[in-house]
Amino acid sequence: MRATTSGTYRAMVRTGGAIGVLGALVAFAAFALAAPPAALPPTAQPQKPGPRASTPRPLGVYEKMMYDSQLSVNDRCAVRHGQLNPAIRPMYVNRQPVGFC
Repeated sequence: MRATTSGTYRAMVRTGGAIGVLGALVAFAAFALAAPPAALPPTAQPQKPGPRASTPRPLGVYEKMMYDSQLSVNDRCAVRHGQLNPAIRPMYVNRQPVGFC
């Protein structure tokens, strides 16, 4: 089987259009390489502020709760970081109570 070519390509080859296109590309490349690079204007971008010094927030000191005569592992809620709620039953991890708020 023979690969077919489009009619416009055959017409360009017959009339020398391909050579004209190739010559234009070579001329453009030579012009682009010979031209000095254009001076770019300095960009006046606003300065980004530096990283802020993070100050640790003072956390309140809470009491550990007693559950089934055992002292809880945590003194604050693991979810909201607030005070433990004695009305909510703890979860036991390695036989140690973990309280929630």
